[in-house]
Amino acid sequence: MSEREAVDRDLATMLGRDRWVPATAHIVLLIIVLLDAGTGLPRSFKLTWATAIIATIVLRTILATRAQRPDTDPVTTIRMTRALMVMLGLTWGVGAALARHYLPPAVFAMLVMALAGLLAGGINTLVADRWAFPAYAVSLFGPTLVALPLVNAQPATSLEMLLIALFLFFMVVQHRRAHQLLVDRHLADQNQRTLVRELQAAVAEVRTLQGILPICASCKRIKNEAGGWEAVESFVRERTDAEFSHGLCPDCAARDWGATAS
Repeated sequence: MSEREAVDRDLATMLGRDRWVPATAHIVLLIIVLLDAGTGLPRSFKLTWATAIIATIVLRTILATRAQRPDTDPVTTIRMTRALMVMLGLTWGVGAALARHYLPPAVFAMLVMALAGLLAGGINTLVADRWAFPAYAVSLFGPTLVALPLVNAQPATSLEMLLIALFLFFMVVQHRRAHQLLVDRHLADQNQRTLVRELQAAVAEVRTLQGILPICASCKRIKNEAGGWEAVESFVRERTDAEFSHGLCPDCAARDWGATAS
């Protein structure tokens, strides 16, 4: 597995690591929105909207749980996460756009602020993927941007659309920066782990002799662990990766052969 593949697998696992907090946040916010809307929304509308959101949250939680398994394909996890985030964004966004027809402006403004809170939380939970967050952002606020001029074509509506569009732009930019920092950090960590493994492998190949070696003062043989005496060459060769090439030093060559060693 290459370093980039290892990083991609780590990032895919991160997509499912924090799954309970976002699911709880969505459900709590759904309850608050429905209670705040009161009788302004038809009962059938609220039931359909809540069912769609909860079903998508359950699917997202199941996928996030599967992403923690080591045999899960990271590419499949990322693609499924993107699809489910688009689905979740559309359930919220389309519901909010349709609710605009029933809700007073003040209540609808609070609903838009709630959606902004969900999107801000997505920067953290979706930071591991480059495209899941932008897709989620567009699907979350896209229906509202389309519905605003249709429901209330006034100058104030254009200002609201501009503010929403700017908010989306800055959220996407912040997510992109956070994602790049996360990828760089994981690549650095992976490079460090690779370097550590290489160093450990290199150290494992190094064989050294340590301690006091009992050596004969006359023949220069060394006493081994079994009590026998070995020549220096065989003793060192068996316990290290060193090899010997025999020759004569200048003093021995002059003493024994009357010549100078080459």
